[in-house]
Amino acid sequence: MLKIAIDAGHYKGTPGRRCLAALDPSETREWELNRRVADKLGELLAGYDCQVLRVDDRTGDKLVDLGDRVAAANGWPADVYLSIHHNASIKGGSGGGCVVYTAPGCQVKSKALQRAVYGAVVSRTGLVGNRATPMMERGLYVLRRTKMPAILIECGFMDSSTDVPVILGPYFAGQVADGLLAALVEVFGLQERKEERQRMKYTKRGGAHIVEVPVKDFAVRLVDKAKKTAYSGNYCNAGFFGNYNEGRDKFTLPVGHTVATMETDNKWVNHYCGQRGKVSGGKLVYAEPGRTETTLFVRGGKADMGEVSAPPEGCAYAIAGVPVLRQGKAVSWATAKAQGWEASSLYATWHIFAGYGKDRGKVLVVALKTTTGNLISSGEGAKKLAALGLTDAIKLDGGGSTILTVSGKTPVATAGNRRICTVLTFGGNPYPVPTRTLKKGARGNDVRWLQWELADRGYSVAVDGSFGPATLAAVKAYQRDRGLAVDGSVGPATRKSLQE
Repeated sequence: MLKIAIDAGHYKGTPGRRCLAALDPSETREWELNRRVADKLGELLAGYDCQVLRVDDRTGDKLVDLGDRVAAANGWPADVYLSIHHNASIKGGSGGGCVVYTAPGCQVKSKALQRAVYGAVVSRTGLVGNRATPMMERGLYVLRRTKMPAILIECGFMDSSTDVPVILGPYFAGQVADGLLAALVEVFGLQERKEERQRMKYTKRGGAHIVEVPVKDFAVRLVDKAKKTAYSGNYCNAGFFGNYNEGRDKFTLPVGHTVATMETDNKWVNHYCGQRGKVSGGKLVYAEPGRTETTLFVRGGKADMGEVSAPPEGCAYAIAGVPVLRQGKAVSWATAKAQGWEASSLYATWHIFAGYGKDRGKVLVVALKTTTGNLISSGEGAKKLAALGLTDAIKLDGGGSTILTVSGKTPVATAGNRRICTVLTFGGNPYPVPTRTLKKGARGNDVRWLQWELADRGYSVAVDGSFGPATLAAVKAYQRDRGLAVDGSVGPATRKSLQE
């Protein structure tokens, strides 16, 4: 198994190492740029048969001496050392590009890695080195003292009017990381992990519809669709009706705290969510101030639940709801009411619950029919969920608005045609497979299918339904990595490859 040492150069306190103020008013520090690439590379490598060691301080708060970085890599011992930097001090600040260094008299594989890294990064970022020799030898400490093949990459120049807009772009770090990964695959034969992708399991037991969802296939999304047409894939609604009527424009809002991908342009949804939460990087963090709510979240590869005032740090997705079952015990109505929930949300016949049992690597989504009024006061909800193997669960739907769709079929669909603003998706890609050839300029949910598949494989692309320059670059990179014709269009061959 390949052992990879990653070094994000410098730290937050390194003086002077930042983007030129005239080009970047925020004067972004070099360490932040280095960290972005290092973090993204670590994410990509999680799907490959390797071990990763960060020899810098991942927080950036502490300066790790170069000697300590080298000693950590040598002592492990690593098979390859990657030092990640961004450059500065170009005469005139008019150019720059990527530069990759090796040590004089270095190992053969260092030279091979240097060539592979330079070619892969330049092809993805467009930052061609304008020096006479963008692949150079230099006696840098971390290159001289490491005992394994090693390179140092200057990803671009922080005082270059050409480079800075590219460096600060939303996809740059991912493009560099993808290039580094491609070079490791080429030079060291790095292989993807041979593991079967977990799939959801749908069962019907005791009148309840149960979907077991591996946490990596669990997602919360904000959409703006009618109830029964939100997705062609696998999903359930997870929002309460609420009194949000703007003329003829009626819609639900997300329940509680949510970390979700924004996929709505509805002005009123954005208005209310903007008042009660914040949108950052295409993600909504929605939290009603001043109260704690029972929240289901996913982080560290496990499902968890807690009474929180905001989504926990580091969670991939989070959603709150009426607490029903906690640590194997029924939740009292007094507890639920104290969190701000109203009894009116509990009186429908069918309900959607989400939670987990002993195996916290799976989220259990349950559509369940109840017979009593307030299902918490009666204990009916907790009793039935416990019998199905859940230890912790929240209720997500309200007001007779229950919908559950699995593999294109809808076993449960009750009243309500207002827009869904929150859905849980599961079982992989929720978007329809394209039936047309996709090219630059295409728009629609089939483009989202493409983007979802690319993002799932580690390529830096937003799932926004618009086939723009970033999607084109990701498609070409994917085609190049898979030995397909690199034409940037997604026809039968590329589509088949993405479906494998």
